Amino acid sequence: MLGAIVNTPKTQISASVEALVATDAKAHMAYVAQQRLDGYAARVEYALGRKAAFDRRVEKNGGEITYRKGDLVQVYSSTWGYTFRCLKKLIFRWSTPHRVVEKLSHSYRLETIDGVPLEGEYNTRRLRPFVPKIGGRLERTQQQFEAHLAPILEEDERRELEAVERGRAEAVGSGLE
Repeated sequence: MLGAIVNTPKTQISASVEALVATDAKAHMAYVAQQRLDGYAARVEYALGRKAAFDRRVEKNGGEITYRKGDLVQVYSSTWGYTFRCLKKLIFRWSTPHRVVEKLSHSYRLETIDGVPLEGEYNTRRLRPFVPKIGGRLERTQQQFEAHLAPILEEDERRELEAVERGRAEAVGSGLE
């Protein structure tokens, strides 16, 4: 019964051999246009529902996670996730701590604690923050590293702010804003 027409009067067979009347064509075009609008409205309603569900999930998980230059992170390795060997399934999936070197769009460049750069870029979804043990050697090393890095980060933030201000001034000067 899919595609069955409802709520319309039955058409006489003789109407199919007669010439098309302009009013019938207009009525048909209006009907088609209304169906198109109804379909569009249903699609928009569905998209709004999906967006609301996505927003709820993001709010539940704490929103966007970003790391700063110098932060300690661990990388998730899914290499052994789809193996059939039982011993490989017991391998710890999170790496040793690494430092963030550079933030890209949704990825990061990392280096080891000793400063050796890692190959490739790592997506935010594969990273989690690493908190060193309180009073441990790594915590002291990280505090010294952050103290050394603080003036560099301040300079980078100042340059970035100046670039944004220049961009705004250029936009106002060209009448874009």
